[in-house]
Amino acid sequence: MEGSSVDVLNVASAPQSCMKLLSQEQLMILLPSEIESIALNYCGAVMGERLRETVIECYNFLRMNYNGLAFPEIKRAFVLAATGTIDVDLKAYNGNFTVRIMGDTLQAYMLYRNKIQNRLRAAEREQHDMEIDQQIRDFYTSEKGAKQLGEFYENQLKKYIESESLTVNEVTSRMYMYLEKKELIALTPAEKRNYYKKAKDLYTAELIGELGTANTVKKMSIKETLAIITNSNDTKSVKISEAINARCVVLAQRLAVLDYVANVKKSDTI
Repeated sequence: MEGSSVDVLNVASAPQSCMKLLSQEQLMILLPSEIESIALNYCGAVMGERLRETVIECYNFLRMNYNGLAFPEIKRAFVLAATGTIDVDLKAYNGNFTVRIMGDTLQAYMLYRNKIQNRLRAAEREQHDMEIDQQIRDFYTSEKGAKQLGEFYENQLKKYIESESLTVNEVTSRMYMYLEKKELIALTPAEKRNYYKKAKDLYTAELIGELGTANTVKKMSIKETLAIITNSNDTKSVKISEAINARCVVLAQRLAVLDYVANVKKSDTI
């Protein structure tokens, strides 16, 4: 993850410990002395009336513009600038620390911080998705869930069979997996290869159909995909990309479902 463990912890805990959650009395005690310490130790400022006035301005500047930061992040920004992790000129020229130095440092820090925050949000979304997926798996592996899932697919299959006309885009590869699990479809390796070949032909036809309405960039992408599929038909040394292979596998499974439904209809009429 972007940033050190210290920075990740600061950013992660900021919503619960940021400056806007502190009372004015707490900020008045903590913030001015912290700003003064930063100015003296990291920027080479000179103690005096000028610095005290700047500290007051910085105090107001921080409360107005950066109150979403956790208190430790203020000093941490200058530590990162001092080590070159973020690019800021910290020098207080003629010993004068300025609001501009504070602003430049925190602006650079925010760019660094945003990367950490984006990673944290992505990790949270991933964790949330994993938890949802696990809940779904737990439910559908339970007796109640398995029964509900079976009823859904049986109902869907009934609709397929009752349909007067059924296309490859109206069936799903999940139905294939259900039928295979129920051992209603049991394809040999040769039959699977045959369906895969038909799927590549179907995918090729789909892509050619898209060429007429595609923009220039999309046309280039379609032509590249068509070239890969065509070359893979001519030689086994050409590898199909994961995306193309996935599409062909799905189409092959859907074609198998169509044939299964057709056979059921045929047997019902005999």
